[in-house]
Amino acid sequence: MTIHYHQINVCELDQELEKIKLLSHNKKSVLIGLEITLSELKNKFTFNIDPQHTWKKNNKITCLETFKNLLPIVSKNISDKDLHFFFLKPDLDSISAAAILNIYLDNPTWIFQEEISERINAIAEYDRHGRNEFPIDIKIPRGLFMYVSGWKNHIDDKINLTKTWILDGTFKGIYKYNRIADKKIKQSLFNSKIEIIIPEKVVLVKSINRGACGLGYKYAPITIALNPSYRFGINSSRVYGKKWIIAQKNDGYLDMSGVLSNLQTLEPNWGGSPSIIGSPQDKPSKVTKDEIINIVEQKILVS
Repeated sequence: MTIHYHQINVCELDQELEKIKLLSHNKKSVLIGLEITLSELKNKFTFNIDPQHTWKKNNKITCLETFKNLLPIVSKNISDKDLHFFFLKPDLDSISAAAILNIYLDNPTWIFQEEISERINAIAEYDRHGRNEFPIDIKIPRGLFMYVSGWKNHIDDKINLTKTWILDGTFKGIYKYNRIADKKIKQSLFNSKIEIIIPEKVVLVKSINRGACGLGYKYAPITIALNPSYRFGINSSRVYGKKWIIAQKNDGYLDMSGVLSNLQTLEPNWGGSPSIIGSPQDKPSKVTKDEIINIVEQKILVS
C-alpha cells in the first residue's frame, strides 16, 4: 500500500478534474477527499469526509468522523491499494484526518489510547468555529496551528508533524513555532480592524490573518470577517482577492440558511454549515460589504 497527498489548485480545476479522473480509472486507487466543498469536485471521490459542511445536525468534525466511522471502512482490504488524499484548504482538522488514518494504518491499537483520543477531541473542539474563544490559551500548541496553515510548508510535513503531536503531545521545534505563532497573533490583533455593525449583535472584522471569527466573538455573537487579500490557488496560477466569512458563536443568533440562500442569488458557490458560511473557494468574491450587512441584518433571530 502506498499513500499520496494532493493539494487541489482551485485556479486550475480542469487539470485537477482530469487528474482525478485518471486516478479513479485505476482499480488500485482509493480517492479520499477531505473537506472538498466545490460542486465540481465533491462527488468525484471514493470518500469525501466533510460532515460539518452540511445542513444536518452540526455535531461532527472531519477528524472525528475519520476516527469514529471511516477507519473500519477504509482499513478493510486496502493492503494492495494506493490511497490518495485530496485537500482543498489544508487546516488542522483536515490534516489531522489524514494523520489519524496514517496512525491507524501503522498500528490500529494506538489510536484508541486515552491521551491520543483526548488530543483528537481537542482538535475537534477547536474546529467548531467559535464554540471556543480566540485561540491564545488552548491545549493545542499554537505553533501547530501556525505550521499547518502555512502555504509554504509541504502537506507531507504538515501531516507528519500533526501525527507526532497526536501520538506524543509534542513535536520537534514546538517552542520555535509557538514563538512564531505568538508573534503572528499579536500582529493579527494589531492589524485587524473592528467595526461594530449592531452593538452586542453583529461585528465586522477586516484582517489578512487567521482567527478573525474568534476575535469577532469578543465583541458580538455574529461575526462578518473579510480578508481583502486572500490567496486562491497555488504556484504561479494563484490570485488574491476578497474572501468573506459569516459565522455565529452558537446556533440561534442568525438564520444562516436564509443568509446563504440570499447570498447564493448574488454569487454562486457560497457554502457552509449552520454555524459558518463562506464565499466561493475558487475565486475572489464580488459581493460588497453593504450587500452582506443588509442580508445579515434581515436574518438576525435575536431581538
